[in-house]
Amino acid sequence: MSDVVNLNKVRKAKRKQAETAKARENRIVHGLSKVRKEAGRAEAERAQVQLEKMRREQPLEIKSVDDSQ
Repeated sequence: MSDVVNLNKVRKAKRKQAETAKARENRIVHGLSKVRKEAGRAEAERAQVQLEKMRREQPLEIKSVDDSQ
C-alpha cells in the first residue's frame, strides 16, 4: 500500500517553492548593488550638509515648561 498524501499540503509546498523562486528573481532584477546603495546614502548626506550650510538661521531651542521653577 502507498502512503496517504494530503493534497492541500502538496499544493501549498509547490506554491511556496514557486513564490520563493520568483522572489529570488525579483531581488536580482530590482535590487541595488551595495556600491549603488552606499553612493545613494553618500549623496543624501552631501545634500543634507549643503542644505544645512544654506540655512539662514539656526533652529530655535524649545524650552520645557518644567524649567520655569
